[in-house]
Amino acid sequence: MTSSISFKQHSDKHKKEKRHSQSSKEEEKEDVEKVKRERMQASMKERELEVQRSRSAQEREWDREKDQLRKMEAVSQFKALLSDLVRQSTASWHATKKTLKKDSRWELAELIDSSDKERFFREHVLVLSEKKKKQFQKLLEETSEITLVTSWKKARKMIKKDPRYELFGEDDKEREAEYERFRKEKKYRCKEELRNLLRETKCITYRSKGLIKESDKHMKEILEVLKNDQRFLVMNCVSEERDDILMDYINERNRMGPPPPPTATNPLERLRRT
Repeated sequence: MTSSISFKQHSDKHKKEKRHSQSSKEEEKEDVEKVKRERMQASMKERELEVQRSRSAQEREWDREKDQLRKMEAVSQFKALLSDLVRQSTASWHATKKTLKKDSRWELAELIDSSDKERFFREHVLVLSEKKKKQFQKLLEETSEITLVTSWKKARKMIKKDPRYELFGEDDKEREAEYERFRKEKKYRCKEELRNLLRETKCITYRSKGLIKESDKHMKEILEVLKNDQRFLVMNCVSEERDDILMDYINERNRMGPPPPPTATNPLERLRRT
């Protein structure tokens, strides 16, 4: 009887241990599955956050590009406004701003800083100033009666009926100053062109100075050649200055002496060869 009870107790104990072992394995398996689920959830959450971050960055870039486009459009409209309403290069920003504000396009320029608006205005009037000067200079160039010595008083009478005269503006002192600047620059240019002509004149050589001293025949020959070129004739009104330039060049050619023969070798080159 005792042996039978002992066997039963042992059997029950074994079954109990077996059930406990199975229960532990199931719990361990559940723990492993739980860890997997948690890792998967964390990975999915991180992926969602990454997508959100990427989307936010793209949206910020899109917003930035939209702002840039809006500002570019505002600048374009503001420059068009300046082009339509500001026609005088002497306009002031303070007075012009009051006029611009009355136009509906002024509201579109709210995206532009005040300093930038003023900068665009100054750039615009500078372009107007350069444009009117070029038109005025073109008028002066086309008026053949104006010479290097024509006074402003006489030149003014010649050109005042031309529309480009009025387009320059109302300030006659500024117009006169621009005329004098034009005349000075043209005179300098004419002198340089005359020097180029003398360099091209083959009958002027290192021997010309001596030939002129012997007889005026050679000078007459030189003048006959030069008179066929407009670069010489344009300085008829300042003939003394023109003659000085001619004599300076003749003296310069005399100092230079005869040119080296075509086959002459540079002394330094000969030394290198020996």
